[in-house]
Amino acid sequence: MVLPPTSSIHKDGATQLYKIPLNEVTLNFKGLQVVLNSIIKAMVPLLHIALLVLFVIIIYAIIGLELFIGKMHATCYMNGTRTLAEEDPSPCALSGHGRKCTVNGSTCRDGWQGPNNGITNFDNFLFAMLTVFQCITMEGWTEVLYWVNNCSTLESLHTAHP
Repeated sequence: MVLPPTSSIHKDGATQLYKIPLNEVTLNFKGLQVVLNSIIKAMVPLLHIALLVLFVIIIYAIIGLELFIGKMHATCYMNGTRTLAEEDPSPCALSGHGRKCTVNGSTCRDGWQGPNNGITNFDNFLFAMLTVFQCITMEGWTEVLYWVNNCSTLESLHTAHP
């Protein structure tokens, strides 16, 4: 609570403009101390949750490395050239049941940097973790789903069983 200005003159000759009660200042610091103590106490459980999420990201990154390493670097090129056949290229399957090139005079060849300028892939552990993180944040996970599906050549999933 701020009191109205007073015009009392102190011993040193300075004019006192406002009087702030000392007990209100200490109450504000006590409230701040309670808030800071609550934040500090919440840090340990948040650290445990962060470690659990990191563990899950690591597990899925290892699985992605095992299944899709080097798979997202093939796309459609015009025959006999290194010119991309599509404006917005996406991975294709070199063999198997993945995406086929539909543009006339184009074939699926290796050598492309990959989706998102080569960032979205499972070629090394850090990029695999980044790709998994992109999927768990739900931002752009459908593109990753389609890219992995386009380049996958898992024959056992597509063969007819008698």
